[in-house]
Amino acid sequence: MASTVALLISPDSRWAFQIQPLVKDFSYNRLLRVYYEAFRRAGISVDVLFPRHDFSKYEVIVAPALFVLDKPLAEKLTSFVKNGGTLVLTYRTGVKDHHNVFTNLTLPGALAELAGVAIHDYDPQVDQEQEVVAADGTRWPARVWFDILDLALVRDRAADEGRESDRADGVEPGDAGAGRVS
Repeated sequence: MASTVALLISPDSRWAFQIQPLVKDFSYNRLLRVYYEAFRRAGISVDVLFPRHDFSKYEVIVAPALFVLDKPLAEKLTSFVKNGGTLVLTYRTGVKDHHNVFTNLTLPGALAELAGVAIHDYDPQVDQEQEVVAADGTRWPARVWFDILDLALVRDRAADEGRESDRADGVEPGDAGAGRVS
């Protein structure tokens, strides 16, 4: 059975995290395993995908901690979304370029506009744990990293379309072409 969901593994990001660990409890391989096992427990077939592979046969690509993001991969992901795919991003996306140098772009780097968010501030969780609290009171622990999302791009996009952003309480996925970014 062909899978419509893929987990994007970035060897460049894995390498960058190995040579410059950010917080003591973070492991890129463990993060990938968490997503993979969650899909499998839910009965969802998931392929392992690398940047050089064809993205077009997938409906959903999950790209955890895409720390190193080069221009060709950003363009490939943008094309995937504009052609109807759903891209799921996590913390520490688009932080470095293909030379492993911190980007000057607002995070998530080359994917900020596509995602509809900007990250101007973040908080590594070093010997502490914080909680994310939704408007309905739901709480989630933040044990490794805490990105503070600026939804101005989402609100600007909604205003350009003549509507209000429907998610003042949280993250509204970015719409781009036929697809979405969450």
